[in-house]
Amino acid sequence: MIENTFGMNIIPDNDSERLLALKRYRILDSPSEASFDNIARLCTQIFNVPISLVSLVDAERVFFKANVGMGKAKEANRGKSLCALAVLTPEPTIFEDALKEPCLIANPNVAGEFGLRFYAGVPLITHDGFLIGTLCIIDQHPRKFSKQEETILKGMAVSVMDQLELRLAALEEIGKHQQVNDELLQHREEMQSINEELTVINEELNESREYLQLLNESLTKSEDRFRELIAQAPVAISIYNGPELIIEQANAFMLDMLGRTAEIIGKPLLIARPELIAHPYLKVIRHVLESGEDHIGLGVKAPVISQGVVTERYFDVTYKALKDKSGQVTGVIVVGTDVSEKIASRLRETEMNEELAVINEELTASNEDLISSQDYLIEVNANLNRSESRFRGILQQATAGIMVCNGRSMVIESVNDMMLGIISKSADIVQKRFADAMPELEGQPFLRLLDEVYTTGITQVFNETKAIVDRNGHLVEGYFNISYQAIKDENEIITGILIVATDVTQQVYSKKEVQKAEDMLRFSVEAAKIGTFVINQATRVMVASPRLKEIFGYYPEEEMPYDAAVVQISEEHRERVEAAVEAAFANGEDYFIEHSLTGFHDQKLRWVRAVGKLNQYTADGELYFSGAIIDITEQKQDEQRKNDFISMVSHELKTPLTSLKGYLQILEQKAKKAQENTAILMHDKANSQVKKMITMINGFLNVSRLDSGKIHIEKRNFEISSLFKEADEEAHSTIFSHQVIFSETQSAILNADRDKVGQVIHNFISNAVKYSPDGSLVLVSSKITDGELLVEVKDQGRGIKPQDKDKLFNRFYRVVNDDIISGFGIGLYLCAEIIERHQGKIGVESEFGKGSTFWFSLPMGTVSA
Repeated sequence: MIENTFGMNIIPDNDSERLLALKRYRILDSPSEASFDNIARLCTQIFNVPISLVSLVDAERVFFKANVGMGKAKEANRGKSLCALAVLTPEPTIFEDALKEPCLIANPNVAGEFGLRFYAGVPLITHDGFLIGTLCIIDQHPRKFSKQEETILKGMAVSVMDQLELRLAALEEIGKHQQVNDELLQHREEMQSINEELTVINEELNESREYLQLLNESLTKSEDRFRELIAQAPVAISIYNGPELIIEQANAFMLDMLGRTAEIIGKPLLIARPELIAHPYLKVIRHVLESGEDHIGLGVKAPVISQGVVTERYFDVTYKALKDKSGQVTGVIVVGTDVSEKIASRLRETEMNEELAVINEELTASNEDLISSQDYLIEVNANLNRSESRFRGILQQATAGIMVCNGRSMVIESVNDMMLGIISKSADIVQKRFADAMPELEGQPFLRLLDEVYTTGITQVFNETKAIVDRNGHLVEGYFNISYQAIKDENEIITGILIVATDVTQQVYSKKEVQKAEDMLRFSVEAAKIGTFVINQATRVMVASPRLKEIFGYYPEEEMPYDAAVVQISEEHRERVEAAVEAAFANGEDYFIEHSLTGFHDQKLRWVRAVGKLNQYTADGELYFSGAIIDITEQKQDEQRKNDFISMVSHELKTPLTSLKGYLQILEQKAKKAQENTAILMHDKANSQVKKMITMINGFLNVSRLDSGKIHIEKRNFEISSLFKEADEEAHSTIFSHQVIFSETQSAILNADRDKVGQVIHNFISNAVKYSPDGSLVLVSSKITDGELLVEVKDQGRGIKPQDKDKLFNRFYRVVNDDIISGFGIGLYLCAEIIERHQGKIGVESEFGKGSTFWFSLPMGTVSA
């Protein structure tokens, strides 16, 4: 149920349609995903805010798809979440100070302990115009939000919407794969049924084994008879087996025709007849072996070795593919007739009329040979017909569209079903001219390209080619991979064109959508004025965007190498930046840093914030360090003005407070002399408040000094035990509400700033007292291990929630709880700065509800004499 806290209507008129559009993306109640979390995290870094959400506004709730800074919250009531207001208008919804907004006065996020003060949200708008959610940033402090920041947030929201669209496309693709898997499961069950049937058949086959053995003996006899027939055949016959064309058999006619003896039987053809190595005869045999297509050659010229002399002879040759029972080609049978004399007679016909009678006799003899082999040629022709039928069957089963066209007029001889589906035609286009069958191609380049291939014989291949085709009476745009290949006869004369095509329309559209998303992301980066860079890990070659060059003071057309960019970084930051870059290269650490630089040409001082990460691109397998840099000069100037103001006000407040403290001390002494107990008690409380105020002002001054670099660490040698003794005495003289117990301290010399280390210990003890119940124990311990001093302060307070632990040492950060305890969140920040400037470490171990242990460690350092 919606608990509307805004005092206004928060349900748009098209909410039912909007909810349908939201459910279309199938994202509600889905687990977190890195693509959305990374965008939300990037927003917190870019805008320097603690909270960023990717929210989806459902009927009665707001679901958080990405949550950075809000703990484990997954959703909120629609009537309480400000994101419900952000989906009422396509423009960004911005509240720079929520307390000044009438509609937010009763909102629990604003009026309650959460303390929301700033909100900026940009709606997530679908491609059909529905506002389904927001990308928003939240802060607990009021702040100004510039037009530039608004533009950046809009760009990031577009990136979130692109991720939603890509995610939906991926889900739909997964659905298709699931359907295919279901079909495969059904096929598997069918195969199991078939397997059972095959088992029955196998038993029947076993019963027929003896019968097959008898058949095998009969086949052996038939093979012997076949070999005898070849040997006794009146024409030259040879059989070649396997890819090496082993001569399995050659009858006497073939041996005489080749000028060889029976010794060549069992040898590879090229060893037996090396003169054929560059002859088309070998190419034809291999073609028949590989394709299974029979071939007849008339008047084929071939070299023959006779008595060691190579001569040219002419043959009429028939090449027939030999196949096993499964249809696999195992060899080639060659039937040849030596027609050298007939060919020679033809060549001499014009010059030697006197030999006409002899030529006629030879022709008559040749005719008799041809008549005697007529039956064999009839069988060869029948085999050719069977081979053609098999070819047509393969054509129909191909996964690509295939069409065969004959002659320059491109008459369609055959076409498979896949091609008919691609061009949306029926089988009655066979025997029609290609141009008549597809009139919609008139004016497109395809008819001209077909004619060019027929003329030149050069294969043409086109990938993702656009074509306008007829689909059910409508001309539509499609994209296809097409190849045109010339078909040649045995004399290399072009007789037709083989057309192969696949429809890639959906792939092209998908590629365009991906390109569009990349363009939108590039636009967002450019609109946000973010400079980007990519650095090769191995070569250190850097590619910088024009905006990055502008930030570094270079002209857009200038080259800006990595070394030149480093030189522009201010000297006090340069070593730190180079170390961070090298750490990213060496260990893959995330790169997040702020530093100043001086422009190359304009010599302007700028402050920038840089983020980066080491990535591997599969295109070349190399590692690249890529990232982005944004100009934060204006923000830094604002911070400097704020620090100057804090420093000035703190100094101005400190003088009257010092005087006030002196007056109070005088009044306290008078009250003690007069023994006015009430006045003494009031003076104690006033002194306590003045001390708190002075401590607070000193904290602000220390923060200001840290930022301006005026706090220095003055290291010297001192005895550790004496420092802890002073801290123990101070605690027992000032703290009466808790039991502060110091463990025995080991005697040793520490090289550090004694006052600053004492300040850290005092702050830890003060916090332990402040955040634990009266009468509880506060334990202070120290030990020296591996050349380091480790100090721990343990309390019995309520403990710290996991989401607060990493932020405790941030400036001005305070844990939100039910108790209202004074302070501005600068004590632990100062402690962290002091310890880090000693090259030490600081941290906290805590379990909520069971107390906390704050600790720091310092290197003992080199003890000077």
